[in-house]
Amino acid sequence: MNVIEKAKDFAIRYHGSQEHGCLTIVDHLTAVTDKLKQFYRENNNDVAYADETIAAGWLHDVIEDTPVTYQDLGGVFGFRIANIVDAVTDGEGKNRLERHMNTYWRTRENQQAILVKMCDRWHNQKRSLENKEKYASMYAKEYIYFKFALYRPGRADVLWDELDAQYEQLKNV
Repeated sequence: MNVIEKAKDFAIRYHGSQEHGCLTIVDHLTAVTDKLKQFYRENNNDVAYADETIAAGWLHDVIEDTPVTYQDLGGVFGFRIANIVDAVTDGEGKNRLERHMNTYWRTRENQQAILVKMCDRWHNQKRSLENKEKYASMYAKEYIYFKFALYRPGRADVLWDELDAQYEQLKNV
């Protein structure tokens, strides 16, 4: 079993039947990893760590939303993947903004983590727009500091363009 399939099985086992907005967690994780796969297909100069990044896409919520720890992930998948997941896992804080500010500095240090976080945000925004979720206005308010924290000129520009377009739609919801 390759690392992506192993990560998918692991994530599904530990997340179980959790919900993610109006969808199941499996729907969310599938959308995030499909977006990562698309990114790597379209940007074949960035494929060196594609399997690790896609595996981390399956696992990106597992520390935050299940009993699985960073050490658990490191033991099963190695610490390169565990580091990506840790870098996108919300930090401590008394509110959502503070948790994000205690996360994005770690995310920013790891290009693979940035890609996972971007694909996660892409799906969250897409889901909120398509389903008229209450989260849409929250994502619109957060987008500017999200981009300020993680944007790097010349890196994943097409994906940033998609996120920007979603933001323009979110502002009108």
